[in-house]
Amino acid sequence: MEQIRLLSVIVDIIRQPIHQIKLQASPEGKVTLIAPEGVSLYELKKFVRRPRTYNWILQQTCNERIFVEEICVEIERKYIKRLNLRVLPGGKVKVSAPEQASTEEIRRLVASRIDWVRAALAKSPKTYAPEFQDGEDVPLWGERLTLRLQTPSLRNHVERQGNALVVFSRRELEPSECLKLLHVYYEGELRRAIDAVWQRCAEIVGTQPKSYLVQHNLRSRWGSCKIGKKIITMNTALVRYPKICMYYVLIHEFNHLWTRAHDAYFYANMDSFMPGWRKVRERLKLPPFALLGDAQLDMLNPFADERNC
Repeated sequence: MEQIRLLSVIVDIIRQPIHQIKLQASPEGKVTLIAPEGVSLYELKKFVRRPRTYNWILQQTCNERIFVEEICVEIERKYIKRLNLRVLPGGKVKVSAPEQASTEEIRRLVASRIDWVRAALAKSPKTYAPEFQDGEDVPLWGERLTLRLQTPSLRNHVERQGNALVVFSRRELEPSECLKLLHVYYEGELRRAIDAVWQRCAEIVGTQPKSYLVQHNLRSRWGSCKIGKKIITMNTALVRYPKICMYYVLIHEFNHLWTRAHDAYFYANMDSFMPGWRKVRERLKLPPFALLGDAQLDMLNPFADERNC
């Protein structure tokens, strides 16, 4: 089989009786060039070395992730000369880098600007605005999963498969339809997580609501408590954050059954029920992708026996 070798990528060539050159990438990152039978290898090499084509190939095959301190950094290899560090809406930290740049060189750049990165993350809006494209990153309980769109399927549903969140559908979905399916999945995830720690939370706080609701349209609150009816409401967006964040919101709303206001008594209770809750609250002020591998926060889990639930 014919091949074109770039610096770190091998492109396989398949000859077919067609009129236009086509590029395909597999989920594993393997790139194949489908070419007309009469086009020379020299012309194909010129084609793949065009900046736009070259960048596309690198994006399919050379994306990496590194951690600098506690911050996850995505590396995007491109046909450029210099390193470019930026913080994207939604809390992603990304470095565009030449193909030949070393990981250590990129790590030094991020480390030298770590204070700027943290400040940019703190200012970044908390909203998560997915585009619902195959291969996109999606958050689930503090993990970064890959969104996979699979059609056709016998029914519309979402399930996790390893490090992927797979959306099965009978036909191709519009972004709004995909969002509805994810809301249903997130609601189920949140209910299961709440049910697993509900009784333990009641034991810690010393009281409990009669029931709870989950909603996906709470724009400015992670949860709420109707004290008179003893019903709490939880935001499904909590599913995008580490479970410790959901535990904090749950205890916070339980605590409102003792006192309506955020007064000294309320905060004293929080210190007793969940020492270190302030650190978890600060995590919720950042976007889902801002910090990953929140091992230090997990140590604050008040439900020690349910840590793996």
